[in-house]
Amino acid sequence: MVLEWTKADEEAFARFMLRRRWLNVVQREGVVTVAQLRALSEEQLREIPNLGPLSIADISAAVSDRALRPDDPIEMLALPAARPIRERDEELIRMRQQGATLAQLGRRFGISRGRVEQILDREGW
Repeated sequence: MVLEWTKADEEAFARFMLRRRWLNVVQREGVVTVAQLRALSEEQLREIPNLGPLSIADISAAVSDRALRPDDPIEMLALPAARPIRERDEELIRMRQQGATLAQLGRRFGISRGRVEQILDREGW
């Protein structure tokens, strides 16, 4: 089965996704919805233990996504759970064949652009 690469796919991959660890940190502070996360200032985020400048910048970028509704759970911002490596690699290759960039693939699968290159090289791409 060949998956079609659509404009909606591109938009979904462009959305910022957050590391599970960062979501766990803000959830421990009682934040469970996008509205609650948006309500926190950068200063308030800096006061939360285990959040640094990178995580705060990524959180700010993620909550600025207009596709998110205030009542959406912050779980919508989580990187997808890891899948079996072979299955992930096969989908990664299919998406590359359909025109996905290395950066898009890295964001989609929660791996670095360099790791995407390694996988593609190993598979003869």
